[in-house]
Amino acid sequence: MKTVLFLDFDGTLAPLADAPHKAFMPARVRDLLRKLSRDRNFKIVIISGRDIKDLREKVGLKNIIYAGSHGLEIKGPGINLNIAKSSASTRVLRGILAGLRKALFGIKGVLIENKGLSVAFHYRLVSGADKKRAVSVFKNLVEPFRRASKIKILPGKKVFEVCLPVNWDKGRAALYIILKLFHGETILPIYVGDDVTDEKAFKALRGAALTIHVGEKHDTAAEFGVKDTRGVYRLIANLAAQRGG
Repeated sequence: MKTVLFLDFDGTLAPLADAPHKAFMPARVRDLLRKLSRDRNFKIVIISGRDIKDLREKVGLKNIIYAGSHGLEIKGPGINLNIAKSSASTRVLRGILAGLRKALFGIKGVLIENKGLSVAFHYRLVSGADKKRAVSVFKNLVEPFRRASKIKILPGKKVFEVCLPVNWDKGRAALYIILKLFHGETILPIYVGDDVTDEKAFKALRGAALTIHVGEKHDTAAEFGVKDTRGVYRLIANLAAQRGG
C-alpha cells in the first residue's frame, strides 16, 4: 500500500516564528523526508499558505509535491496546477496591498506580506492597544471588497490572509492530488496540520485518511493530535524507521 503524507509547513514542519522568513525546518527532519521521498511506495506533499517558490526554498527537496497558496498552485512529479486568476482579481489584491501598507504604516510590529496570490496581514508582534487598532484598520479596509465578493479572508494564527475569491482550499487541493495521481490505487493518506486552514482538509478527508492536528486541543475535525512540532518529527521518524529509513 502506498502512503501519501500531506504536511503543512509553519507550525507543523517548522515551529511558528515571529516572522515568516525566520521559520526553519530542522536539517534532521529534512534528511528523513528525503529518505522517505526515495521510497517508491511513499509520496510526500507539502501543503501551505506560502507561495510555491518560497515553500520550495524553505523545504529544499526534489521529487516531492508542493502545494502553495493553500493549494492554488500545485507542482511536482506528474502534476502541475495553477488555478486561473483574472487580471481584475490580481489588481484588487495589489490595491489592497498598497492600501494596507499605507494605512498601517507606523504601527510597530505589523507585517504585510505579498504572497503573489494573496496578501497576509501579520500582527503577532503588535502589542497592547496597537493590536486592536491594527486589526480594526485592516478590517475596515478589506470589508467592502469582501462584501462585494472580490476577495475572501482566511483567518490564521495571528494573521489574516486576503485571498482570491475562488472556491478552493487545502481540502479541495488534497482531494485533487489524490484523484489526479492515485486514482484506482489503494493508498493511505495522512494529513498533518496545525492551522485553521487545515480544518478544510481534515473535513474533506474524513473517513478516507488519518488526520492529525498539531498543537493544543481545540475544536478540530482531525481524528488525532500531537502536542507540537516535536510530535510531528517523531511521526516522521517512525515512518522512516518502518521503511528502513
